[in-house]
Amino acid sequence: MIMQDKMAKYNIGYLDEEELWQAIAINKLGSEFNVTVVDFPISLDKIWQFIIDNYIDAIIVDFRLYGSGQVSYTGADVVSEIMKHNKYFHIFIMTAFEKDAIDKSENVLIINGKGVLSEDKGKDALDNFILVLKHVIKSYKDRMENAKATILELHRKSLSGQTLSPEEDEALFHAELFLNETDKDNALPSNLNSIGYSCQLKEIIRKTDNLISELKNR
Repeated sequence: MIMQDKMAKYNIGYLDEEELWQAIAINKLGSEFNVTVVDFPISLDKIWQFIIDNYIDAIIVDFRLYGSGQVSYTGADVVSEIMKHNKYFHIFIMTAFEKDAIDKSENVLIINGKGVLSEDKGKDALDNFILVLKHVIKSYKDRMENAKATILELHRKSLSGQTLSPEEDEALFHAELFLNETDKDNALPSNLNSIGYSCQLKEIIRKTDNLISELKNR
């Protein structure tokens, strides 16, 4: 039962230079999520691989990570680094210096005060934050599965010789674009995305078949 319960939880990463806040995160979120504390200090360019290796679904990051002098980057730098790999990965900045974080971050909606985590802002604030975490992770996973299903269905239809409607063509384009932007390290070049590539592939196959037929008739 314990294993099943653990498997049902989403995996949350927590990046903070202070061990006290690491312990608080585990204490306050551990009943609802599998909380993995990111090894600290960690090189900025190693954070995404840590996320991949530990199957992290979303990550909470302190803003003033440079406070201990062990690293020189901020939570905003972590956001920028992760966006290089996955445009839609969910990151939350949690800081005691909200104004500073707001002034130096592009997306202010991901910034929360650490009082939420410590319950200085009340238990309702923590409960609401947990609900938000669960919602954004589920929405991301659902969108991922829907995109994969759309691509599979419409590519099968196209490769079987059926013509896609303009609406289906657009749906395929957006599904492939979304998946590409969630895995930029392995994304296909833009000219190989969407139905355009399928059409090119079918045309190549058609011309090849015609050439083979002509050679056989000579």
